[in-house]
Amino acid sequence: MAVTSKRETILEYLRTTTLPLINGTGNYNLTLKTVTRNFKKATDYINYPAVCIIDDLPVSYKRLASTQEHTVGSVYDVHDGMLVVLAGYVKLTTNDSGDTGKLSTEMNKMFSDLMIAMYTDISLCGNVDSTTLIASCNSLNWHEQGIGEVIQTYAIKYDFDPTASTPIT
Repeated sequence: MAVTSKRETILEYLRTTTLPLINGTGNYNLTLKTVTRNFKKATDYINYPAVCIIDDLPVSYKRLASTQEHTVGSVYDVHDGMLVVLAGYVKLTTNDSGDTGKLSTEMNKMFSDLMIAMYTDISLCGNVDSTTLIASCNSLNWHEQGIGEVIQTYAIKYDFDPTASTPIT
């Protein structure tokens, strides 16, 4: 029987459970139209608001026991771990020719919604030890097309043991 890596379990949980919480109800401002793990340029999305889960960042590990490992640094430091980037995109449906900052407002809504969703269950259904927002950036790079980009980087800590009777990788 093939083993599903913990990393894959985490990423799929984000895609299928955590990010779909952003549905425009309760504390959420927006309703996500696209949640994907396939990276695209901001202008290549068809349906906005959109979020792309990016996991191609380097991860370091720390030995816990003879074969058990932990993602990065100290077990107690929540600011390192498997790095996951959420790239959120919003697009204005009308031109913002005035000084109202509509695009910035939509980006701030995305910023809040992502953070609320990610902190709803910081154990990601018991799959991880912690989830911590460690960096963020809002970008108006695509302002000429009315697209704003919200980037958040999370450190996700988890243990694994590739030598267990059912390997945890």
